[in-house]
Amino acid sequence: MQAISPTGYAALYRNKARRVVESWDPEGHPQVVQGDRLVNAHTIEGFAGLTQCPRTRDVIPGGQWVQEWCLTQEKESPEAVWSIPVVAWIIRSDGEAEPVIPQDVWPEKDYKGQEIDWDNSGMSAVRTVPMTHPTMGWRPYLENSTPT
Repeated sequence: MQAISPTGYAALYRNKARRVVESWDPEGHPQVVQGDRLVNAHTIEGFAGLTQCPRTRDVIPGGQWVQEWCLTQEKESPEAVWSIPVVAWIIRSDGEAEPVIPQDVWPEKDYKGQEIDWDNSGMSAVRTVPMTHPTMGWRPYLENSTPT
């Protein structure tokens, strides 16, 4: 997912990190979040410059959409798919929409009972679809549902 910024900029660092520029100080320096406060981007070690990125234009309700996460190596197993409701959509200045999903509903264990490390889980197969969408190769979204 690309950074979405209220200012339209992200700070770049030599270690390949990117931080969203949240605001500008009175002297015009870009500010990013560090810990629980805003700091000038150039005060963080490795600051390399700025790049443009989409701005947040609007936030709208999620409607009847879910995001399906799947263990890549087990895509054909229906038990390996987790449906997580989209609670909102962030509308970007470039016309794209990013789904917002609540992290607190992500399962802690996979269908085999093993803990899921969400930071390093191999969950590269993900898609966002209407809840009532017909089967698209993984499984139906609602039992006994028909497409609208």
